[in-house]
Order: sequence, then C-alpha cells, then structure tokens
Amino acid sequence: MGSARNGDVELVFDTLGTGPDALLIGGVASTRALWDLVRPDLARSHRTIAFDCIELMRALAAAVSDDRTLLASLIWVGAGTTTLEEESLWRKTDDAMLLGPLPSREALVRQWDLALAVDTLDRVAQLRLPVHVVWGNEDRLLPAVLSQTLAAAIPNAIQTSIEGCGHVPMVDRPQTFVTALLRFLERVPA
Repeated sequence: MGSARNGDVELVFDTLGTGPDALLIGGVASTRALWDLVRPDLARSHRTIAFDCIELMRALAAAVSDDRTLLASLIWVGAGTTTLEEESLWRKTDDAMLLGPLPSREALVRQWDLALAVDTLDRVAQLRLPVHVVWGNEDRLLPAVLSQTLAAAIPNAIQTSIEGCGHVPMVDRPQTFVTALLRFLERVPA
C-alpha cells in the first residue's frame, strides 16, 4: 500500500495484478473496496491501481448517524430502477457493508467541500492517455449528460453506457463492467 499527498489531500492506494497499468478511479465517496468485485478479473491481465477517496458528502454525512443508512442513501440516490425496491436496496446495502467500513464523517465532509470547490473539467483536456468513461444508464445521482461532457472533454476518450445500471456499475453489473473494460484495455497499446 502506498500514499501520495498534495497539500491537505492524501490518497492511499494499492496495486493488484501484473501487466499494463489500469488506474481505477471511483467517485468522492469511494474506497478501494468499491473495486473488490471486479479487480480479481482485471488483475489477471493488468496491474490495477485503486485508491481511497476518503473524504465525502457534507449534508448526508452530518444528517445520518449510522453507516448502514448512509450507505443505503448513497446507493438509493445513485441507483437505477434495479435497486429501488426496498428489499433489493437493503440487500445491496448489506452486501456493500461487507466490503468494509465507511470513512469517518469528518473525512466525508472534507471531501465534499473539496469536490464543491474544485472544477477540473478544463484540466482533463490535457490528458494524453487512454481513458474509458463508464456510466450506468439509470444513474439518478449523475445524469448521462455528465458522462458525455466528461468524455467529450478528454481527447480520444471512449464512453460506455451500461444498460439497466445505476450509479455504481462495478457493483450493480460487475461482469458487464469487466467485459466492457477488458474490451477497452485490449485496444490500448502496452
């Protein structure tokens, strides 16, 4: 496990597998555990690098006292129609809770403040590496137009929309996600 610091922001990361690098970037609420369902498959052919975005959502973190309800709220907000039934929502929440504890409330608040203060869209145009933007077509947290905006801002980015999937495709549809990502990685020169 390693870490990198930029000012007050520290990223903790780890690697799994061997081969060409595949950097797995989750959202502001994610930890490396987000990738646990897909990393073993990806690590067969690539060195995966995943990090903790251990600082997240101010209002929600302050308003909700227990991790299970907070996690269910995040899943529900970002979910497509596949997770809207109460029984399915709590099953997905309990499955996600098995991946590990959520970050501290203070860390969640710091990450949300940072996300609100920093707009990096203009900087992604400087990326000179292969980028694959994967989005769930039923994501209710971040609408599809944002994935299109992001992909359009990055030179030569590839975009994949996963049908019947909410905000977390690597958890909602892990096999579909792995298939799409491996197809993309096969076209990337080593």
